[in-house]
Amino acid sequence: MQRSSTARIFKDISYNGIRKLAKVLDSATLSTISNIRQQYNDEAVWFSEHLALLRNLKVIDLQDDKVAITANKFVENAINNGNGQWILPYLLKNEGDYASELLNFWIFYIDKSNFEYSQEKHLPSSTADTRDFLIHIGALNALTRPGHYRLASFSKAAYLNRSYSKGKAFSPESLALQLENNKRIGEAAEHFALEYEERRLGKEVFREQVKYVAREDTSAGFDIQSVTLFEKSEIPRYIEVKAVPFDTKRFFFSAGELKVAELYCELYYLYLIPIVEEQPSLDDLQIIQDPFQYFFSQKKESWSIEPNSYRIQKKL
Repeated sequence: MQRSSTARIFKDISYNGIRKLAKVLDSATLSTISNIRQQYNDEAVWFSEHLALLRNLKVIDLQDDKVAITANKFVENAINNGNGQWILPYLLKNEGDYASELLNFWIFYIDKSNFEYSQEKHLPSSTADTRDFLIHIGALNALTRPGHYRLASFSKAAYLNRSYSKGKAFSPESLALQLENNKRIGEAAEHFALEYEERRLGKEVFREQVKYVAREDTSAGFDIQSVTLFEKSEIPRYIEVKAVPFDTKRFFFSAGELKVAELYCELYYLYLIPIVEEQPSLDDLQIIQDPFQYFFSQKKESWSIEPNSYRIQKKL
């Protein structure tokens, strides 16, 4: 999965820790950080992590080593509610890193057909912290199958409301940042593929035969023009590079790329380069020759294919 820098942000965060810090803040006679830390540490752990969460949510403000509560309703809810169901909608209303990570979990890890999460399909290291937090607040309920969970009704509603609320789901600024990030990751994957080709062919053949087409022409339908060495022949190899999530290998194939793949047949190669912590990884690199035949002429039970968009126009 292409994971953001917020993937571990819920590490060591618990609802009990949030409640404890809220209680200390509400009852503290001396509002210095050192005093609040001491009172908190008497009964709970991970003070800095929970303090950072409340600062991110603008529940508190820090000035000159003193803590001031700026969201009394949050503190009141945390103190008076033994379960954490209320906190998920609160988190999702914000635009900070915690909301971003919760949305990433929804987008990349929740199966929208049944609102389930399966540990079998995902790297534990990239999902465990957010998953555990959602379990602790009752947002994810364990199913009878080990490692399988389903969103509770309240959390499903919270996510759907957040996803489709006007002006909050995905602002133009967020879209621009996401596109810029995707472009950067895509270019890193292409350079990774070029390095792979250099190792595969050797420096001399690479220098003479390999062209980075995508740098000059984005409409070619492939990113790199290379060769396959067979006996004494050099057979053309047209490479389309896809930066993909480590687990699902999900990618998008444009109509232009598909047409070129069909045209070049076995000369066309798809390089699926997994992304881990926003960096290309050699682990589980998958190379598919003749992807048009592979995906569309053969029945592949391990892959799902669905149309992403439609072009509609009036017949003339």
